[in-house]
Amino acid sequence: MPTPTQRATRDISALVMGNEKLAEVVLALVAENGSATAQQIAVRLTVNHDLARSPLQKLVRAGVLTELPRRGGPRSELFYEVIDSPLWRALVALAVAVQGHAASRVSPAGTP
Repeated sequence: MPTPTQRATRDISALVMGNEKLAEVVLALVAENGSATAQQIAVRLTVNHDLARSPLQKLVRAGVLTELPRRGGPRSELFYEVIDSPLWRALVALAVAVQGHAASRVSPAGTP
């Protein structure tokens, strides 16, 4: 179950970025030093694998992430790596702003 701040972040991310997990996925990639699997992101965000994978695939299609070659065959882990660019840096700044705005909207008691 998400915390009140996570819930607020997801709500604002959905409104501003078009996907409720996108801001958190971007910030999780930053925390993972720019390279991670969907499973690593899912664990960090406490969501299922598919909810982490979908935004990662969108970021690949947008050209801000790349899929690294799988080591060990087609069923091995797929790592995603950040392509440093002005767009990536703008996404990080937006994700930080979304999270900060969400935190400011949650009262100290933990309710929006």
